[in-house]
Amino acid sequence: MQAVWAYARFAFINVFQLVFIATMLMGGVWMWAGLVLAATFVVLDEFFEDTLERRYTKPWILNVLLYLNLPSLLAIGAVYAFFLGDIDPLGLAVLAGAAFDIDLIANRANTSAIELFASGLIVALFFGAAGINAAHELAHRTQSLFDQTIGRWMLAFTCDTTFPIEHVDGHHKHVGMADDPATARRGEYVLTFIVRSTVGCFVNAFKAEGRRLGAEGRPQWSLRNRALRGQLMSLTYCLGFYWLAGWTGALAFLVLAANGKIYLEAVNYIEHYGLVRAKGTPIRPHHSWDCYQAISTTFLYNLTRHADHHVHSHKAYWSSTVADGALRMPHGYMTMILASFVPSLWRRITAPGLAFWDAQVASDEERALVCVPTYTKGTDY
Repeated sequence: MQAVWAYARFAFINVFQLVFIATMLMGGVWMWAGLVLAATFVVLDEFFEDTLERRYTKPWILNVLLYLNLPSLLAIGAVYAFFLGDIDPLGLAVLAGAAFDIDLIANRANTSAIELFASGLIVALFFGAAGINAAHELAHRTQSLFDQTIGRWMLAFTCDTTFPIEHVDGHHKHVGMADDPATARRGEYVLTFIVRSTVGCFVNAFKAEGRRLGAEGRPQWSLRNRALRGQLMSLTYCLGFYWLAGWTGALAFLVLAANGKIYLEAVNYIEHYGLVRAKGTPIRPHHSWDCYQAISTTFLYNLTRHADHHVHSHKAYWSSTVADGALRMPHGYMTMILASFVPSLWRRITAPGLAFWDAQVASDEERALVCVPTYTKGTDY
């Protein structure tokens, strides 16, 4: 039974997506189900931890769970776009009626704008938590064209196909240093960081592609440019939403993509907030925050064991371990993300860990690099 659970736990996010699709098909008040479930998981996450080390003899199962995110996200996008429009070019109503005896047209008519908004929050969450997170694992498999391609099509849901370029060759080399846009500085507000990281990573990815193509003697602005080609992948999804729901669908896709991207950058924010690394020094566990909450760990494919991931980025997600020396987040990922948007709360939550890091963990060189913000009355940062 334990062996079955070891594999099954990583299927939670796949099951959640299927449940969400089923509730969306019902329309109306059922559109709130995904948000209610997500909130329930956030609360439960605070009560259960997972620090066990497990061995896996059937990695193909764990790989399939990653790949399944792509068809699930396509289905989620198609169903959501159906409810935004007033046509049915894919014949979803016929399929739902034949397979589940559901009157999809009537369910769409009975769905309000606020109900669409509620379900849209979870669509965006899946674009980020399932799409970007699964793609993050695949992005590190630089020798597999198949994995890279699947990952980029998942990232296209958030218009973030430049992520693998900058993340692998930029963030993982420069984490903790001032020239890494994806490392949050101490005292930096999360929204400021999101803008800085988004722009910085996008620009760095295009620069990296320019250098790569230049070294090969090829023009930068061509379809050989992965950063440019990735934008066309996102455009494909946007046009798909337009086909299904007109301009409302196209605009909705861009809003969903932006929200999914915000989720990713908020994750970047909490994973390295306030930690620094001196140039020329190796990456150590204390350059990342770890999280051991069980639901965060299973939903995010062990991304929560982030310190080990940075020290051993070649490891498959199921092999990540708890790293000695990493700072520990006091709450699960989603709680930490929500707290980051409230500066006074964020300071209280992170202050003990940062104080310990400064006094007991950081090297003298790192302490000299720490920029401790000053606060004035009436301001947060």
